[in-house]
Amino acid sequence: MQTASRRRAYYGLPVQDVLATFHLVSRRLWDELRAAARGTAAEDTAIELVAPLWLWVQAMSGVVADVYADEAGARYGREAGLRQRFLELLRTGGEPREHTAEIARELGFDPDGEFQALCTTAAVWAAEGRLGLLQRAAQQVAGKVSCGLSGQLMVAVTQRSDRPTSSPAWSSWAATTLSWASASYGPGWPARR
Repeated sequence: MQTASRRRAYYGLPVQDVLATFHLVSRRLWDELRAAARGTAAEDTAIELVAPLWLWVQAMSGVVADVYADEAGARYGREAGLRQRFLELLRTGGEPREHTAEIARELGFDPDGEFQALCTTAAVWAAEGRLGLLQRAAQQVAGKVSCGLSGQLMVAVTQRSDRPTSSPAWSSWAATTLSWASASYGPGWPARR
């Protein structure tokens, strides 16, 4: 169960979907047991299985949730490191393009595609986990958005977004998301690296 859950978490299947499927299968198992025992001497035995079966479902659900939490933490750490490295490479251009392209692909970007960047001062985002909140909020935008600190800047790089940084929709999202941090920002224009 742990290995299967870890694999599903790695591939990004939502934990709610995995648990719902597990619960559905458990329910079907119970329905089959009950139907097979109905009207036979095994009916009382089937009723006695309710508590152990329910405990098993709870225990396995806990295993799935724990594995997802572990994998999410590990993935977040890997992705945060990759985001930082990616933004530094974009800003400094110090590495060969192939290295930057490899990291871009790992983060879900198309290295040959057009991207946009939104920049604001880093000071607002460096404290109290605000950058993590911004990254989670950015996941609500269709397409790929990656946020991180680069020098004195907070940079949000976007690609294939339904809200280009020059559009009113992006400006509205950015203004709402950035307003609580009292951050000013400027829209990015389409570019290729």
